[in-house]
Amino acid sequence: MALESGDEETGRRWATEALEISRSLGDPLEVAHAEFLLANVEASTQNWADARRLLERARAQFRTLRPLGHYALLSTRVLSWVCKEMGDQETARELSEQNLVDARAAGNARVEAMMLGQLAFRAVDEGRLADPAPLIRQSYRMMRKQGDLMSVAADLFSVARLLAAADRPADATAVLARSQAIYEEIGAAIPTYDQEDTDELTERIRAALPAGDYERA
Repeated sequence: MALESGDEETGRRWATEALEISRSLGDPLEVAHAEFLLANVEASTQNWADARRLLERARAQFRTLRPLGHYALLSTRVLSWVCKEMGDQETARELSEQNLVDARAAGNARVEAMMLGQLAFRAVDEGRLADPAPLIRQSYRMMRKQGDLMSVAADLFSVARLLAAADRPADATAVLARSQAIYEEIGAAIPTYDQEDTDELTERIRAALPAGDYERA
């Protein structure tokens, strides 16, 4: 909840307390859960090296104790994203593609949808504009069915990025506005790690539209 509202400091305090308690109890699975929570805080504040260190340790424990369990899959998904942000594109791609296969094998529709969205986002980044649409479409439908509105907003953001890359700034503006409206409707903040991409997309759209059209859209 703290991260969803943009309160990283409270999230860090709670995760650190959970990690201390878990270590005192000596439960390796609970320690991994706490490290995963703390890694998400570090990633949200772009402390990539600390996030990767925590994720690699937690993921190894999850995969040992429950190889295709939800947190084994979820930690792999976050680790892939952190690797991408650190410039380790090859590892990031390998983790994402394998995690999609593993999520489907485990029947985990939630992580499957997340991986589809992640792969679509990466395809836009890499300029592979023919690839993202079917991936986003699948992810969006699955997230709508699951009622995960934050992920729906994230998928719409990916659609807006794809439309902007395809030189459709007016359509990108409308979709971006809907993405941001969903965050407001559910009382969630745009994730800190997405803010730079959001600002860049906004500036790209503004530059592509006639003066004043962005505000009127």
